[in-house]
Amino acid sequence: MGSRLHQRRLGNVLSILRVAAELRSRSLHLRAIVPDRVGAVGKGVHLDSPGRAIATSFSLEPQGRSAKPDSEPASLGLVRPNLTVVTHPTVAHRLAEVRDQRTGRDRFRDLIAEISMFLAYEALGELGTSPRAITTPVGTAQVLVVTEEVLVIPVLRAGLGMVPGVQRVAPNCEVAHLGMKRDESTLDAVCYLDGLPADLAQRRVVVCDPMLATGGSLAQACRLIEGRGATRITALCLVASEPGLRNFSTQMPGVAVFCAAVDVSLDDRGYIVPGLGDAGDRLFGPPGDGLSALHGQVANRRVD
Repeated sequence: MGSRLHQRRLGNVLSILRVAAELRSRSLHLRAIVPDRVGAVGKGVHLDSPGRAIATSFSLEPQGRSAKPDSEPASLGLVRPNLTVVTHPTVAHRLAEVRDQRTGRDRFRDLIAEISMFLAYEALGELGTSPRAITTPVGTAQVLVVTEEVLVIPVLRAGLGMVPGVQRVAPNCEVAHLGMKRDESTLDAVCYLDGLPADLAQRRVVVCDPMLATGGSLAQACRLIEGRGATRITALCLVASEPGLRNFSTQMPGVAVFCAAVDVSLDDRGYIVPGLGDAGDRLFGPPGDGLSALHGQVANRRVD
């Protein structure tokens, strides 16, 4: 009798431990995909599962409190299934430093590359691999190696700061440059430098643009890339705005977007608020008259 009672109690304890482990697993999963460490309040994207943004909203609570969905529809006003917001605490920590206006240029440059590594890690989880046998110091191991090549296309000039981070993650990379300039009077995107390969069919393309503000420049860049035959395009951005995501989703619904944060609005200059300022200026300094002249000279030129 005592033995059966002991076994029954042991079974109950094991059941409780299994349930606790499952709840802890779900909690960790939710903490990994819901922004719960951002010290601001605003509307945004509520992530229902990895890589899925659904049309609800949440309040960004202070550290230690989870994001709680509101009852009203999100200001995004759309379902964006191809949006992934990477909210790992180490990304959030670096993003906080990037946003800080006191962060110097050298440190800013390092942080942009580091955050880009995390974004690329999330975005390139389905890279093509092949099995291979290698010899270790103590035996033979069957391993997988990446065999698929990635074409990284930074949108100049701010996108250049993201390239080193992506290259550290993807072992087989090529880089092609695309220069997009925003007309400050109309906020429309103009291509001033086209260094794309003539044929992008069957290529995996990663477009790097730190700020998805109005979405116009990134959409124009993706249209040019699609025009060369690319069908697998992923966009990496540090910060996106809700209006920009809405605009970009309308124009390029098939392009997956990976970012570290979604901010609420734009100011009258088309800058993301609160954002992090002009990423290009903070990376390389403000452009001078020479660069402005270059924009005019090479507008819409093809560069091989």
